[in-house]
Amino acid sequence: MLREREHRLPRQEEPSVPALARPGLRSPLTPKMNPDRRRWEWISPPSRKERSAGSLPARFSMVSAKRCADKLSALLLAFLVQILLPFCAVPQCAAVDQTPKAAGQTNSTPNRAPAVKLERPGVKNLYQVAPGLYRCAQPTARGMRELEALGIKTVINLRPFHSDKDEAKGTSLKRERISFKTWHPEDSDVIRFLKIVSDTNRAPFAVHCLHGSDRTGMMIAIYRIAFEGWTKDEAIAEMTGPDFGFHEIWQNLIRYLRALDVGKIKRKAGIK
Repeated sequence: MLREREHRLPRQEEPSVPALARPGLRSPLTPKMNPDRRRWEWISPPSRKERSAGSLPARFSMVSAKRCADKLSALLLAFLVQILLPFCAVPQCAAVDQTPKAAGQTNSTPNRAPAVKLERPGVKNLYQVAPGLYRCAQPTARGMRELEALGIKTVINLRPFHSDKDEAKGTSLKRERISFKTWHPEDSDVIRFLKIVSDTNRAPFAVHCLHGSDRTGMMIAIYRIAFEGWTKDEAIAEMTGPDFGFHEIWQNLIRYLRALDVGKIKRKAGIK
């Protein structure tokens, strides 16, 4: 049957037409049967790049189909947006108050504001940590008067072998002294510090040691964690940063801070 069918429908032979040359083409034109139009057409052979990429018509078909699909997807998305947008109105949320609280008040949201450096005669390494809380090195008598002029009411001295009695003479500053030993930090000193700064009636506060770097830095780090919601890593990064002059020899302060049970310390200090 197959042979008979082939006999009835003889295969058309390609015409013996010489190839035509077209100016500017690397390859001459050759005749080829177009089965859709049922006629012979002159075509240019595909280039080497086209031959390596596959059949030319198939490649063009894939690209065209992809472009059509992309256009349809974009139109469908625009249509859905126009229909659904009126039903997707987002209600406005109440504004969150991120204003830093005064010293001794716990923030509902973490206060990420960095300490602000201040320049005052007689007070080195002076920074405002938060509203109502400052940190500095040991102030001179002139420095104590400058702190008083800033509105500070209470000075917290972390030095075990030095009081501020002489420097604060002639001022109305209240003095608190915590004998904080750099080589041996104790929970009792931290608890007392937190109790002092939690008394807002005594604010604003200024905290200092000799350099305002190590002991002061650790107490401020604990304040950041307990009152402002900082993580230990964030507080330690500020404490050991280049601004305050932390001395690398006091790695024990960092170890103490990492091991500190802040929740337990806050409960003992009466801080919610």
